[in-house]
Amino acid sequence: METPSVDWNVNNLEDLLSNIWRRLQQGAAGRHDPWHTAALATISAGQPATRTVVLRAVDIPARTLMFFSDARANKIQQILERPRVEWLFYDSFQRVQLRARAGAVVHHLNPITEAVWRSRPDLNYLHYLSLLPPGTSLPASLPSEEEALPEDEFAYRNFAVVVTTLDQLDWLRLLDTGHTRALFTWDLDHFSGRWMVA
Repeated sequence: METPSVDWNVNNLEDLLSNIWRRLQQGAAGRHDPWHTAALATISAGQPATRTVVLRAVDIPARTLMFFSDARANKIQQILERPRVEWLFYDSFQRVQLRARAGAVVHHLNPITEAVWRSRPDLNYLHYLSLLPPGTSLPASLPSEEEALPEDEFAYRNFAVVVTTLDQLDWLRLLDTGHTRALFTWDLDHFSGRWMVA
């Protein structure tokens, strides 16, 4: 496991927020980083639905976090119907939790997905080659793949990029001497940060 290079022993909100962004960048860049994967919650038929996703990119000025998905996955339809999500990151070594609320936009077969697809030679397109959508019950015999499209083209048709724009960060550090919590919110052009009771 990669060791994060963020010192959480700060006593002002500006430094803390900078460290949170730095920590998210480390998570996106480090395959074995504790924040490389996170729980992502959506709403499905009025009920919460949670799964693990991979943090792929962080854009600090835009306040966005990005992940990839099969466009046919249930979570994509859930986001299209209710474009609000919450990320949950946890580092068990540093005992730091981050909840990030965001609006979400699904990109599919558009210039954004094409740019990401073409610019990432490490992208494993095999994840998007299933003939059946994720979550489908498997039949007794699987469909023949004889008439399948060329692998790259078929995989790209199933590829989606989800960009989430953060409007709230809820940071919590668990300490034996007393927990520390801070809340950051963005409302249009208004920003606020404050310490909270943990």
